[in-house]
Amino acid sequence: MNVFTKDPTAVVKYTHDWAENYLGQDETLSASAWSVTPSGLDVDESTHSSGQASVTLSGGIAGILYRVSNAITTSENRAEERAIAIRVQQR
Repeated sequence: MNVFTKDPTAVVKYTHDWAENYLGQDETLSASAWSVTPSGLDVDESTHSSGQASVTLSGGIAGILYRVSNAITTSENRAEERAIAIRVQQR
């Protein structure tokens, strides 16, 4: 799992390219949902295109490591989930 660092006051966008390492030829994303544990890091916006899913995050408590998961469904009705870790710390 990739670990990223974020300042508590920063608003950042993360993108996962599903086309690069999961989707088959002519397969696209039909749904995408993001979740965060524990609570405290906010999902401000989430979007997806044919092959990428993005999330914009804000807030968070310094010293906490958050798990940010992206669950998707594809045009071939396949489901998968991937996660990143966000460590919030003052910069």
